Amino acid sequence: LDLHKQMQDQSFSDVEFLVGGQMLYAHRVILAARSEYFRKLLSSGMIETKSSDACTETSRCAISIPDFEPAVVKRLICWLYCSIIEAPLLIDEGIALSHLADQYLLDELKSSCARHLEKHVQLETVVKLLQASLSCRSPMLERTCLNFVVAHEDALMKHSSFLQCTNVDVVLGS
Repeated sequence: LDLHKQMQDQSFSDVEFLVGGQMLYAHRVILAARSEYFRKLLSSGMIETKSSDACTETSRCAISIPDFEPAVVKRLICWLYCSIIEAPLLIDEGIALSHLADQYLLDELKSSCARHLEKHVQLETVVKLLQASLSCRSPMLERTCLNFVVAHEDALMKHSSFLQCTNVDVVLGS
């Protein structure tokens, strides 16, 4: 069974993600098997259905994700189905996916995002990535960023990204 092909197959989907005006489809059995958060959400009956009744095992559930772009939620669904993050993962997408993973308690995905983002730690990006590591509670990425900060402290203190940073945790931490 090719789960990658099943990701957006509406034929037997029973979950709809409402994201940025788009509808993304999934299967509750996959979501529940891969995520404790989704298992609890889908079994609680506390999410909406098309008819505004409680979400039941026989109804199609609608889950609204208003604060993320459809491309990022597609990456989340892909990871839930296939345990992969499709390349390329741009910095902003990786940060957003890491936040989404944190929100849905997907530590393995958050660690995968951190490994991808660590490859992008450099003078121009370290402040942004350090801020992201703090806001989505990613100690692995935070450690990588702080090691870079220590190794490049003089250059960083003069860099515009650091000089414009207003995040007290980042400024005091470096």
